[in-house]
Amino acid sequence: MSAVIRVTDGGGDLKTLNKVHAMIERQARLIQTFATKLRLTQQSRYTAAAAAVASSKASGPRPWDEQK
Repeated sequence: MSAVIRVTDGGGDLKTLNKVHAMIERQARLIQTFATKLRLTQQSRYTAAAAAVASSKASGPRPWDEQK
């Protein structure tokens, strides 16, 4: 992709530049979608201390500790 951009920087045709722009835009949308699906947002990240606090404040018994 960067090779195409370098070649067209010197005054390439508009059709090629439009294709490159469309590809870059499509990639950006895919990255955003994957980040959302994988929950790679700031609010979903834990520090070690925050994870320890969250696990110690868990309400109710753990599923694997329940007696049947």
